Amino acid sequence: MENNVNDYKKRKLKKILKISAIILIAFIVLILAFYAIYEMLKKPIDTVGDNSDDISFFDADYNEDIFQNELYLRKNRNIFYYEYGTGEPLSEDNLDDFSASAKFFYNYFSIVTNGDYNEYKTLFTKDFFKNYKIPDKFTMQKIYNIEVNLYDRKTINVNEKVELYIVKYKIMENNGTFRRDVGSNIIKPLVFELYTTDQGVLINGIDFKTNIYD
Repeated sequence: MENNVNDYKKRKLKKILKISAIILIAFIVLILAFYAIYEMLKKPIDTVGDNSDDISFFDADYNEDIFQNELYLRKNRNIFYYEYGTGEPLSEDNLDDFSASAKFFYNYFSIVTNGDYNEYKTLFTKDFFKNYKIPDKFTMQKIYNIEVNLYDRKTINVNEKVELYIVKYKIMENNGTFRRDVGSNIIKPLVFELYTTDQGVLINGIDFKTNIYD
């Protein structure tokens, strides 16, 4: 009699464990399904920015040579690079005195100003494109009053580090092909996340900040 009771308890326990396992597996499958749907529906952040009806853009001219525009050439086109508030303008003459990140931004603004959208695509990590998208192409950009400010720096290991920069600049006669979140001659800061390894420096994220008019 006692053996029958024990057998009954064992069978009941096995049944409970089996049901529990089925419920757990079903729960895991459901979570994975929701995650997969979320990933499919999640829209990447467009670095061009939201198209605002309140902003008027100039006509895009892919044949324009902005360096023939005398008004633009009179603008301050230097890149002012700061680390925790201290810094100076970057130039080809002093570039070797600065960090790899400073050299990266010098190259970044050269590429954007010259409208080199093919080279622009090489400035980002693979993970960047999981969360963001960039313009397929854009014209030469009349960028000026450029400031790059180091905000935070974290060392992952000897060969890896992550840096956050607040980047400010204006676009003269903005045509919206590179940025549609801001009008002409207005500053809207961006936060750049740079990922540095022994292979070089790349952008891992770009996020928008509040408008600053000056």
